[in-house]
Amino acid sequence: VRRSFLPWSQAGSALALALARSGVDPGVRVFVCPMTGDSFPGAPAEARWVQTGAEARNPYLGTEMLSCGGEVTP
Repeated sequence: VRRSFLPWSQAGSALALALARSGVDPGVRVFVCPMTGDSFPGAPAEARWVQTGAEARNPYLGTEMLSCGGEVTP
């Protein structure tokens, strides 16, 4: 599931950041996890995702490291 989520989360985060940089509020926050390399075979070293809340809820590491990640500023 994490592997199939990756391209969608990367595209969504790129879109949200592009909107924010152009002055449009995307209505979501972008976060990045610097440790996704161990989340599934072939995972990148880091990955981004979008969410509405201010506290990181890492979809790649789940309950093991739910709060791992930091918000990306445009």
